[in-house]
Parts: sequence; C-alpha cells; structure tokens
Amino acid sequence: MKKKLIIGSVLILLLSLVLHSCKDLSYSGAMSINYNNISVVDYESALILDLLNNSQWTNGITNCGHDYTFTFDDRSLRYHSDCGTFIDIENNRALALTESDKTNVNALLAKLFGDIDPSWE
Repeated sequence: MKKKLIIGSVLILLLSLVLHSCKDLSYSGAMSINYNNISVVDYESALILDLLNNSQWTNGITNCGHDYTFTFDDRSLRYHSDCGTFIDIENNRALALTESDKTNVNALLAKLFGDIDPSWE
C-alpha cells in the first residue's frame, strides 16, 4: 500500500511539473510601463520583447526592489533599473540583464520617462 501511495505521489508531482513547464511564458505585443505613477500604454519594443523571450531566466526571485512595472495583458513584470533585473513574481523567476542590455533598456526608459534618477526616492 505504501509503495502505491509513493508511486502515486511521484506521478502527481511529475504531472504538475510537466503542466507547469507547458505554461506559455513568452511575451508579445504592446505593453504598459509604469514608473512613479506615470504610465506609457500600448508601447511596443522589439528590444525588450527579445530580451524577455530569448534570455536565460533563473528560478527564484531576487531581493531587489523595483522602479518600473511592465504589464502584458494580465501579466506583469517588475524591473529594477539599478540591478538591471526583471522579476516575474507570478512564475517565481528573474532575469538579470548583462551590463550592455541594462544600459540599452535604461536608455529606452529614460527616453520614455525623461532622464529621471530613481535613486532620489
């Protein structure tokens, strides 16, 4: 009986892992970006979509704050411009950008929101 219970538990665990891995975690189309209660809506950026969809995410979330929120349909990501890290709370994962990618994303955000220094808060 114990053997059947263990096998059943393992099968349920494997099934939940497979179903979770089948979840579409890609991003597409227009996004809204919020910074200090200022929003840019229906913005499209090939740079950001490419980074989000083609970079290596790590499991677990970082201990970084965030100064930007990116919203895609009903999903949102947080971004910390000092760390250069996107944080996906819902899926418990993070994406740390290279220094070059961080510079490019921050330059794009500075164009959208003005050259605001987030450290003043």
